[in-house]
Amino acid sequence: MKSYYSRRWYQKWWGLLIIVFILLFLIVAISSLLYYNQARQKILSGKGEFYARSGEIYDPTLLRQGEVKYSLGKKDAPLTLVVFEDFNCPYCKEGYYVMKEIYQKYPNNIRIIHRDFPFISQESPTLALAARCAGEQGRFWLMAEIMYKNQGVFELTELPDMAESIGVDREQFSTCLEEQRYLNEIQKDIEDAAILDIKATPTYFFQEYKASGLMPKESFEATVESMLENLKNQN
Repeated sequence: MKSYYSRRWYQKWWGLLIIVFILLFLIVAISSLLYYNQARQKILSGKGEFYARSGEIYDPTLLRQGEVKYSLGKKDAPLTLVVFEDFNCPYCKEGYYVMKEIYQKYPNNIRIIHRDFPFISQESPTLALAARCAGEQGRFWLMAEIMYKNQGVFELTELPDMAESIGVDREQFSTCLEEQRYLNEIQKDIEDAAILDIKATPTYFFQEYKASGLMPKESFEATVESMLENLKNQN
């Protein structure tokens, strides 16, 4: 039987340790290479983008649209419009009515997806919660409209009255609001907005085309018509 000193290096404990480290290194290197190739293919195919801050690869379409809890229009509409808004933002109020008018003109061609970016004031997150709590009872868009209509002339304590006026159960709404039931979802919208480099409201995404700030009706409609025409030609 060979003594410890006569064994080959790979038969000694430190030799085995070296082999284990080499194997681990190879596993990590191969895994990283596979991840890199997959990420590269996603980016080249347009199905992924690189976020330098975290080093993650994300799907830009899914990132823009989020979970799609509140939308208007058909899911298969040719043009998807995602809007990040704040119910306490005066420009969002004006933009809302422009967007509503354009949607009514092209009801079969546009799908509008709402996302929250409440940063204008301390009240903004509560307003976002109020819309979602009304949305729990199928009244999201009605709540959004009544808050925009009365923007700046009501107190937060009046939210249950406003919700009740559009057919929302007052007790259920108040409980939802007190529990801040949808705060995590609002926070997710804010986090996605940071990745998308959103710094103002309203911010619109006409498919992948980004536009920030209030858009006059003429510009808004021209953008919609141009994109619908392009989409038609692509098909």
